[in-house]
Amino acid sequence: EELYRVNPFDWEAEFPEVMGRGGFDAVIGNPPYLRIQGLHQYYEEQINYFINSYQSAVKRFDLYLLFAEKGFKLLDKNGFLGYICPHKFTNSDFGSGLRQFFIENLSLDSFISFGHNSVFKGASTYTGILLLTKNEYGVFNYYEFPPLSNSDLSTKLMTLEDGDFSTYDLKKFKKNPWMLVNKHVQELIKKLHLQPCSLGCVFDEILVGVQSGIDNVHVLKKVCDLSDNIVRLFSEKSGTNIDIELGLVKPFLRGEDIHRYEQPQHTYYVIYPYILRDGRTKIMGEFELKTDYPLGYSYLKKYHEELRDIRRRQKTNTEYWYSCHRPRDMRIFESERIITPYASLHCNMTLATSGIYHNTKGYSLVPSKSQKEDIKYWLGVLNSNVLWWFISNTGYVLRGGYFVFTKDYLSPFPIRTIDFSDPEDVARHDRMVQLVENMLELNKKLADTKAGHQKTLLQRQIEATDRQIDQLVYELYGLTENEREIVEDSIKMK
Repeated sequence: EELYRVNPFDWEAEFPEVMGRGGFDAVIGNPPYLRIQGLHQYYEEQINYFINSYQSAVKRFDLYLLFAEKGFKLLDKNGFLGYICPHKFTNSDFGSGLRQFFIENLSLDSFISFGHNSVFKGASTYTGILLLTKNEYGVFNYYEFPPLSNSDLSTKLMTLEDGDFSTYDLKKFKKNPWMLVNKHVQELIKKLHLQPCSLGCVFDEILVGVQSGIDNVHVLKKVCDLSDNIVRLFSEKSGTNIDIELGLVKPFLRGEDIHRYEQPQHTYYVIYPYILRDGRTKIMGEFELKTDYPLGYSYLKKYHEELRDIRRRQKTNTEYWYSCHRPRDMRIFESERIITPYASLHCNMTLATSGIYHNTKGYSLVPSKSQKEDIKYWLGVLNSNVLWWFISNTGYVLRGGYFVFTKDYLSPFPIRTIDFSDPEDVARHDRMVQLVENMLELNKKLADTKAGHQKTLLQRQIEATDRQIDQLVYELYGLTENEREIVEDSIKMK
C-alpha cells in the first residue's frame, strides 16, 4: 500500500546502462519550487525521509534544493547539471545545507542570477541558472543581470562572455550566506573591505524586537491618557477599551512606524511584565504583577488558559503564563539607539529615544560605548547610498525588491571609523553630525507642516541635505568619481 501511494522511482532499475557507467552526461530541468510549509500539506509523511536523506534539507527548506543535490549525484564524473531555480539558496538560512554540499563536493561551476527580473510570466519568483559539475575545479563564475526587458534579457544571456563574470574560489566559502556580486561590484566591495572595522565590530548590539505572547492580547492600541499612571487602550482580543497601568506597558513601534530621519510616533503599547534588576531583565512574579498592576493582571487573567496553553506548546515555563514569547534586554530599549525596519526599499533608519520598544519587524542598533563617534555620525553613514548599495548587492531580497536589514546582513558592512587624532577627520565627523541634526530637524518640521508650498520647500531642503551626506560618505570611504557612479547607477536601477 505504501509503495503504491509513494511510487518511488528506482534509477538503477530504470536506467541500468547509464547508472552502470557512472551516471548521466547531463541533467537539465526546472525543479519544483515549494517551501516546507507547503510540504506539510502534501508530503507530511515524506518530510522525515527528506531530512534524513538529503544534506540540503535543513531549516525551512525548499524542494528545489533536494532536486539540485539529487541531480548532481546522478551525474557521471564528467557530467553537467543545468537547472533554472530560485537564487535564494545563495544567501538564505534555508540554503545553508545546499551551500555546504556544494563546498564539500566542489560541485558549483557557475550561477547566473536574473536578479529582480521575473522570467516566468505571472510568477514573482526570482530565479537564475545553476550549473553543477563533478570536475572538482573548486572555482566558479557568477553573473547577475540588471533590470531588463525579457527580450533584452534573452539577448544578453546569449552574448555573455568570460570577462563578464566574477570568479570565486569555492574552497574559501562557508555555509554562511554568500555575498555574490558582479565583477565591478566585487572590486568595489574589496575596496570597502579595506576599512579595518565592520559594523558588527563597532556596534555592541544589532537586536531584533520583542515577540509578544499573543499579539491581539499583548499589543494594544492607544485610545487616550486617563491620568499620569493610567492609560486607556483598545484590545483587539476583547474588542473593547481597557484601562491599564502605564508601568506595565511600553510604547511599541511596528516596522511600518520607522521612517528615515523621522521621530518615531507610536500608536500601540505592549504589555511587558518585566523589570530591570541589577542591570538584568527579570520577569515579574505573578503575585508582584497582581499586586502592583491589578488592572493589567485582571485583563490578562481573562486569557489565562489560552496563554498557558501557548507556553506549554512552546515548552516554556507555564508558571509565567503572562510572559512574552521572546522578551529582549530592557537595557537596549531603555537607551538611545538607531532603529531600522526589518525590510525596506532603501535605508530607513532613525533615532529612538529611551523607553520606546518595537516588534520583530524592527531592529535596534547600539554603538559600542568604547567608540567616540557621535550616534548621529553613525546614523548618517548608515542612511547613506553606500550602505544601501552594499545591502542591495550582498543582502537578501524579498518580493517587490525589499531588502532585509537584519544582523546577518548589517554586521559585515565595512564601517568608517574616525581618527580623532587627525583634525581633518574630526572635521568630517563634526560636519556629518551637523548634517544629520539638520535632517532630523527638517523632517520634524515637515511632519508638522500642512501648507503645500512650505512642504515642497522642506522636501527640497531634505533632498539637498541627503545629497550632502552621501557626498561626505563617499569622501570618508575614499571613493573615486567612477566608483561613485557605480553606486548611484546601481541604485537607480533597483
